[in-house]
Amino acid sequence: MYNKENLESIKNIESKEFKEKKLNFLCENLELNNIFDFRVSSVDEGGVLTIIGDFDLSYHHSVEIIFKETEYISCPLSISDVSFRFATESEKEELRAKCDYDRSNLVICVIEDIHLRNVTKKHFIVAEEIEYRFGTVFHYKRENLKEGERIAEWVK
Repeated sequence: MYNKENLESIKNIESKEFKEKKLNFLCENLELNNIFDFRVSSVDEGGVLTIIGDFDLSYHHSVEIIFKETEYISCPLSISDVSFRFATESEKEELRAKCDYDRSNLVICVIEDIHLRNVTKKHFIVAEEIEYRFGTVFHYKRENLKEGERIAEWVK
């Protein structure tokens, strides 16, 4: 029989495993779909950060990565050739020296690989939750949309 502390511990483990699988699924699909250009699309007053991505953001995007209750962002507005992973414990400690964030939140490390200068940079996003949506979102008016396609909210 489990006591309350054990149940909470199990929930945290299950939650962590689920979040890792969720982030791994995102990364696998970004690679599979050749998505390497990203841009911050919006940050609202409620702390929702939306990053859009595709292989070419000129006319459409095919993924929206949504960070909910975002506490900290150290990421350029536009970024290419990146990978996403959870921050290591040492990276979290370094980040805590810069900002005091809720330790129960996710700390996502965005690794940028700058090929021309042979440089790797780390950026961080601290948020309570990460979600994503795949599907073609056009950045212009278009008729006869297929299933899974839509027009971006900002297009009038």
